Amino acid sequence: MGKFYPQKPQSAAVYLLRATQQDLDPTWSKSPDYGWSSVIPNIQVLTVPGGHVSMLELGQVESLANHINQIFSEIPKAPSIAPI
Repeated sequence: MGKFYPQKPQSAAVYLLRATQQDLDPTWSKSPDYGWSSVIPNIQVLTVPGGHVSMLELGQVESLANHINQIFSEIPKAPSIAPI
């Protein structure tokens, strides 16, 4: 991991969208969460088809979009604020 990451464990919900085709050094990606669970205990790893770039191509981007829509649907809605 790089040197710019939280030093203390974080409680925020974090999602890692991991490609099924690994373009990285295989020794670096042995952990499904790339080691982030040491500082983000609640990290959720979601697997999407393709590689780092090809997950954005037609035929694969739909799965990525579905995962993102699911994540957003789980975010609690903020209460409405009445106009003043």
